[in-house]
Amino acid sequence: MKIKIILIFGCFLIIISCSTNKNLTPTYNKGGYNINLSNTKQNASKINIVGQVFDVTNGKPLSHSEVIIGCLKSKTSLNGKYSIILDNSSKTFFVKTGSIGYKSVETDFINLAEEDEITINFYLMEDDRPFNNCEEATK
Repeated sequence: MKIKIILIFGCFLIIISCSTNKNLTPTYNKGGYNINLSNTKQNASKINIVGQVFDVTNGKPLSHSEVIIGCLKSKTSLNGKYSIILDNSSKTFFVKTGSIGYKSVETDFINLAEEDEITINFYLMEDDRPFNNCEEATK
């Protein structure tokens, strides 16, 4: 009986440890993102968008990823962090991120009211599609 309970408990722990983050907004691929809106009342004329980009399978931060909002682009640091400042007139926008060797993730449209800081963490899935060599295709 004790062995059965230990086995069930062990299986339960394995299942929980392998599950993905339940707070992720899913995308068209196996990546995702989560958003946290806040109002710090510090600067009403600017919106600060911050966050990190991670590998969805191992949780490690991805450096040199590109985060794009409209015409603004930012690269992530070595620890996967980024920051973009928008003027407060940009009330509706979406954010897209990508990294070499990973599938891109794009948020739904974000509509702001009183928020002046947004944290968006992205989780990218490794791209397993074959790479085409363009030089070979032109021969």
